[in-house]
Amino acid sequence: FDSTGLGGLADARLTLSPQSIVAPVGSEVVLIGGIVDSQGRGAASQRVDWMLSPESVGEFVAVDQSASCFLLRFPSNRPRKVTNSYAISSTTTGRKAIGRGTATEQDNVVVERGQTYVTVSSPTDGASYVTAFAPHVPAWDLRKQNAVIYWVDAQFSFPAPAIAPIGER
Repeated sequence: FDSTGLGGLADARLTLSPQSIVAPVGSEVVLIGGIVDSQGRGAASQRVDWMLSPESVGEFVAVDQSASCFLLRFPSNRPRKVTNSYAISSTTTGRKAIGRGTATEQDNVVVERGQTYVTVSSPTDGASYVTAFAPHVPAWDLRKQNAVIYWVDAQFSFPAPAIAPIGER
């Protein structure tokens, strides 16, 4: 891969993880997108656009701010949250960990070379429909991926123990 595109490789594709997840209302979900070739090698310094559909609940909270020198030459490519429902990021040039503000490193999220991330949160229950788009991937069917986050406002608890005959509550 090179910084001016994808080195002429027509087999590049966008990946997105997770593509479907259930999360508690008020939490923050990390979505990781990446651009890879058929051998799984990541493409560094590539633009990825993130969009929340209009019927979605929630908003983008954070976006990967790492940028290569190539991307900084064009102000429109600068990684940033443009609005609460549109963000621009860039795939990383090396491996890094995203800390979640806790003392333990067990809950850190690892972003590999050629990947980027965005975080989404919602104060209400419903669904967030996120689209990741890689404008420099040549194949139209391989440059867009979708994910859905189902926000649930519920607490789980086990029922109280009870002794009852079969068939009764």
